[in-house]
Amino acid sequence: AAAALGELARERWRRATGRTPVPHAPGEGLWPADLKPDFTQVDVAISRTAPAYDGESAVHEVKQLYLDGIAAARRSIYLENQYFTARAIGDAIAQRLREPDGPEVVVVSRRKASGWLEENTMYVQRARLLRRLRGLDANGRLHAYFPDQAGLGDKCIDLHSKLMLVDERLLRVGSANLNNRSLGLDTECDLAIEATEPRISEAFAALRCRLLAEHLGTRSSEFAAALERRGSLAAAIEALRGNARTLTPIPHDIDPEVDAAIPEGSLIDPERPVDPDQLVDEIVPREQRPRAGLHIASVAALLLAITGLAAAWRWGPLHPWLSADSVAAAVAALGGEPSTPLWVLGIYVLASLTAMPITLLIVLTALVFGPTAGFGYGLAGSLLGGAITFALGRMLGRDIVRRLAGARLNELSRRLGNGGVLAVLVLRLVPVAPFTLVNLVAGATHLRARDFLLGTGLGMTPGILAVTVFSDRLAVALWHPSGATLAMLAAAAALIAVGAFVIYRWLARGVR
Repeated sequence: AAAALGELARERWRRATGRTPVPHAPGEGLWPADLKPDFTQVDVAISRTAPAYDGESAVHEVKQLYLDGIAAARRSIYLENQYFTARAIGDAIAQRLREPDGPEVVVVSRRKASGWLEENTMYVQRARLLRRLRGLDANGRLHAYFPDQAGLGDKCIDLHSKLMLVDERLLRVGSANLNNRSLGLDTECDLAIEATEPRISEAFAALRCRLLAEHLGTRSSEFAAALERRGSLAAAIEALRGNARTLTPIPHDIDPEVDAAIPEGSLIDPERPVDPDQLVDEIVPREQRPRAGLHIASVAALLLAITGLAAAWRWGPLHPWLSADSVAAAVAALGGEPSTPLWVLGIYVLASLTAMPITLLIVLTALVFGPTAGFGYGLAGSLLGGAITFALGRMLGRDIVRRLAGARLNELSRRLGNGGVLAVLVLRLVPVAPFTLVNLVAGATHLRARDFLLGTGLGMTPGILAVTVFSDRLAVALWHPSGATLAMLAAAAALIAVGAFVIYRWLARGVR
């Protein structure tokens, strides 16, 4: 069995790196001196998960063995697992719960997630699955617990095992979680033993008693006696619950706001690599696309308002303040100061901290410094302001950001957490929330800073380029009005409109 695992590990290493490791020579002893093995002289099966990759077909042995084990159970199915969200496993258990004489199912999992993002994704999905199964469990055969300890408060025992015992006939343990990823997307490996002799069945029963006795803070012999008296795993557990170390039922209630915000979509827990079309649909779902269209309309209205204000300055009483000579003199004075870049970047940081509209600031920068320097200042300032408010969101944490973001937090954090770089890019191209709010929520989601900055840079570059070119053509048309300058301004506006329309259609249709 160890040699077969070594062969599998070396093949995976070869696929990942292109190099094949040299196998180690077998040692003299199989077991450490202080370890008493539970099983000796048994056949061990290896089940795998591997996605389709580089011309090789997908492998779903882990999933199939789970389904076969659940279908073959006669009296009991005992599961210990970090997660419990897999749709296929839920469907298989649901089928057994519908049977009038099906097996009892005991699930032991963690009380809560290791972080708020996981809590609002994987653990919401677990609560939904438990709610569905309990609704089907007319005979009361489903029991889900978490290991608990008196005095833990908000902390919990971090159960991380991946184990299944079917009756006293099948034991499996390995790396595969009971989630969709482990059944189809991740690369997993489980070991399984089938009871082909009475001694193996007895070892299975002893192992199950030892595991449950540890969870319940009692002795293995005491649990075995309770099981003998009650005739049911769940009944034995209920009889022995209540010690300082115990098993507590897992609730399936969900905060309605969180339940409404977290989708059933496969991005949270995918079974296979995600298609880019599906990713766009998840990041900007159909019900949000009207809001994206409204945002494009609001940007166009802002540009029209700036044009009208600039025209009023050009031909109104404020004309002397906006003459070509006065602006040129102001720019020359600013440009001649070594500290000018620091002042400009500082203004962007202040604007980000005070939630000032970033588009307006980019327009003003382009009008003052021209298209080339204005583009550079606009992009650098947006990245710096975004990075600082991103760091602020990380420092403040989810609870404080929730108060600032309100009901949008769960919606934004889902998109940012699911999509990474592409989510940030899409929200920058057609933001459905203010610049500062997106930055704060991104920091609170524990999105990687690299992904945030890369998505921000890629997503804001087209908009900054369009705004700076438009602002420059606007200034030229106002200071030197002629047929040619007005035509160039109209062309710039038309290009912006076409670009915005193309982006909107791309998002609306989910085109790759």
